[in-house]
Amino acid sequence: MHSTPKIRFLTVTSLLLLAICAAPLLAREVAESVRIDRAVADDVYAAGGAVDALAAVDGDLVLVGGRISVGERVDGDVIAAGGFLHLQADVSDDVRIAGGHVVLAGVIGDDAIAAGGSVTLARSAKVGGNAWLAGGRIDVAGGVDRELVATGGRITVSGHIKGNVKLRGERIIIVDSAVIDGDLAYSSPRQAEIAPGATLNGETQFDVVDRPLAPVLAAALGAFAALLVSLLVTGCALFFLFPRFTEASLDAIRREPWISVALGLAVFAATPVVSGLLFASVVGWLPALLVGVLYPILLLCGLLVGACYLGDRMAGLARRSTLSVGLRIASFAAALVVILVLAVIPVLGTLVLLAVVFTGTGALVSCAYDAYTGKSGGRLVGDAANPSESRTQ
Repeated sequence: MHSTPKIRFLTVTSLLLLAICAAPLLAREVAESVRIDRAVADDVYAAGGAVDALAAVDGDLVLVGGRISVGERVDGDVIAAGGFLHLQADVSDDVRIAGGHVVLAGVIGDDAIAAGGSVTLARSAKVGGNAWLAGGRIDVAGGVDRELVATGGRITVSGHIKGNVKLRGERIIIVDSAVIDGDLAYSSPRQAEIAPGATLNGETQFDVVDRPLAPVLAAALGAFAALLVSLLVTGCALFFLFPRFTEASLDAIRREPWISVALGLAVFAATPVVSGLLFASVVGWLPALLVGVLYPILLLCGLLVGACYLGDRMAGLARRSTLSVGLRIASFAAALVVILVLAVIPVLGTLVLLAVVFTGTGALVSCAYDAYTGKSGGRLVGDAANPSESRTQ
């Protein structure tokens, strides 16, 4: 009983990271916004800021995006990771999905694995196999034909579960409309709130535990997924909109990495001081306001460029002049995972994060200065106008 939810939770975590790293590598469509509105007789792989699958898919559907919506039939598996995910389509096989906010509202032919800050199995949803759910808040209003295993902070069950139910959470609620044909076994710091009208056809087992760690990890996983996907999508948008400028920044890091770090550190330290001095002057408040707005954007872009360079180094690609789109995005995603994981380590994580930000920021400022002074020879002019000519990936 105790080990199974942990194993499921680790499985969900592994699947999430796999989906985030692998989907961009396999993606046939990578853009800020992806819309699938024609039936596809094959597997579909897509990544973008917003991904809408509005047509039937005969194969598997693998998606990564800030917002994901699946509205039509999928004959294979669905694997998705993003910030907000709404799956209202019928899926013939398995569903493996994770993100900040997850909603399952369709009929799933086999097993469903879902993790996020919040996970909802809507009343219209039905899982033909097992359902393994992890999240800060879990609501199970739909039906599950086999076993339900849920780990969360608050778990509410109001649907019809035909198999056994295993729950582990800080607060567990079984409402009047709930029907559990199998046994109910739950672990919590306190007894579950079981409504008098709930139908429990099997045995009930309660194990008292301290405040469980798994719900906290589940909520953190959802936030991690949302942040990771947001950075991934923003980085892809930066590269696709300004490929020449991004590539030039990466070249600047490759040529003189320590110069980029030093320049980034100088910009990081001096900009707040300059902004403060401008704001204190009579006529400088407008430039100070502009600098205050652009400063965090510059640091974010610096983080993304630094992560892209780190991804190249991790994959051993820094000396190559030609990269495929999928390989570049996959290495970038892997670097983001490493950076975010290391960021939670005291001192070391902060140093790594600052080093990446300084490196990318310094390279961006150096390239911007070269473009302004004409040292780039016009190579960066019109970057976004015709990016297809300059993409080296």
